[in-house]
Amino acid sequence: MRSPTSSPSCEQALPPSSPPALTSPRSIRDLGYKGDKALLMSAPPFVCACAFAFTASFVADRLNKRGSFVMLGNAITMAGMVMLKVGNSKVKYGGTFLAVMGSSVCVTAALAFQGSNCPAPSKKGLASAL
Repeated sequence: MRSPTSSPSCEQALPPSSPPALTSPRSIRDLGYKGDKALLMSAPPFVCACAFAFTASFVADRLNKRGSFVMLGNAITMAGMVMLKVGNSKVKYGGTFLAVMGSSVCVTAALAFQGSNCPAPSKKGLASAL
């Protein structure tokens, strides 16, 4: 029997979280914000993502459906990435919200899913670090 740490992990299905962070300054600049106001406007997507990740993690733990929440997060991230690719600056800013929110849900649900499937505490620590 293979150990869970040697099998393909669900982290391989996680979406990248850096593209929305890299494209948000451009979409904020296109909205007409400059300087300190532009810097402040880059924070709301990540604040919403934090609240959404906590809420989704709580619900996923209560329903014991972490894999479903990883798939839901992937779908939300894909919708956000499409919005980042096509659309005007307002649509791109909205896509930043969706992309960051979806990827944050995927990471928290995948780490909880992986940690609950590792039998020994030492394997949990190693799997979470990798």
